[in-house]
Amino acid sequence: MMDDLRDYRFYKTDMIHPSDQAIEYIWQHFQGSMMNEDTQQFLKEWAVIRDALAHKAFNPATKEHQHFLQQTLLKLRKLPSVIDLKREITHVEEQLIKS
Repeated sequence: MMDDLRDYRFYKTDMIHPSDQAIEYIWQHFQGSMMNEDTQQFLKEWAVIRDALAHKAFNPATKEHQHFLQQTLLKLRKLPSVIDLKREITHVEEQLIKS
């Protein structure tokens, strides 16, 4: 950070801690140099699922949201089994309305 991100825009208002932009920059460089292609691909796929899991539905009973949950469940099940996703799968399954 001290070499590449000297500009003040890369610091929070306290001028000590890195901004979100700086953190993302550092993370991208860390991934590129310390993680293999498979791990980087997994993290990209996981980021999409993580965002979907964090979604708060205004009306969870709608057909659209139920479809969204089904798609999220499919993505979870397609991920390589490098981490335990039982809790996440159960969380999505509990939100599905059984017909």
